[in-house]
Amino acid sequence: KLGTLTKARALASFMNESTQAVEKLKKQQDNINSSEVKALTLIQDVKTRWWSTYSMLARIFHLKRPLTNMFRNEEYSRQNSSKKTALEALELSQDDYKEIKEIIELLHDPLKVAQLMLEGDKYVNLSLVPLFVHIVRTCMTKFKVSLEVKSSESDHSLGMLKLVQEMIKDFETMWGSGKEGTVFTENSTRGPRRRQVGMNKIVLQSFFLDPRMKRNKGVFHRKDERMIWSAIEDDVLEIAIKRIEKAKEVKSSNDKDLLSGEQTCTEDGTSAVRKRKRIS
Repeated sequence: KLGTLTKARALASFMNESTQAVEKLKKQQDNINSSEVKALTLIQDVKTRWWSTYSMLARIFHLKRPLTNMFRNEEYSRQNSSKKTALEALELSQDDYKEIKEIIELLHDPLKVAQLMLEGDKYVNLSLVPLFVHIVRTCMTKFKVSLEVKSSESDHSLGMLKLVQEMIKDFETMWGSGKEGTVFTENSTRGPRRRQVGMNKIVLQSFFLDPRMKRNKGVFHRKDERMIWSAIEDDVLEIAIKRIEKAKEVKSSNDKDLLSGEQTCTEDGTSAVRKRKRIS
């Protein structure tokens, strides 16, 4: 069910906008933890940033116990016993927590790998992007296949399947389908808000030119590999031709300067001879 994500976002949003709600959650954490442990708040995600969605859900799941206690206390202290408070209406069910856990597990491995690869500041990481895209696509596809088998057995698995299908659709809108023969050409098309689809030509070429990527076979289909290598060869040839032409221009310019200098020396020498003759 997509409702779990919607409910989680609504809870995080409410908690970040209400100082009273934040204080209530802090109080429940203080009751559980020692005073030395800093109380945490919920994280609001950005829908287009999966890592922020993971962070939001992981924080909610981590605070499951104090959140549950907070909602119980909210119920006991209502002014109107027959009507839920605004905060109480946002309580997550056990099924919601179960689904949140599964979403966390889905996002954790590929995004953790991607974070570790891309956060480095002491090495080039542009060439790692194709590997990251391949890992995320592979993980989601395997998870989707697994859920397709289970979806006939439970509504919960069917809800998770719909969520994963939406995630894959969103992923392909940004990074392309990954189908054979499309990886190198999709970057010429535009998606929503005229954003480039797939990976930039330079990103793809950097992957093949990075010695660290030699062991990562199977990231691209053979047809795409040939297209990328062909583009690399064309670019190298173009660069070589331009450098040769530039070298010729420099040599021609130097030759002209040398010839001009010799003429100047000759003219200066002739003038000196004529001057000596006049003096004598």
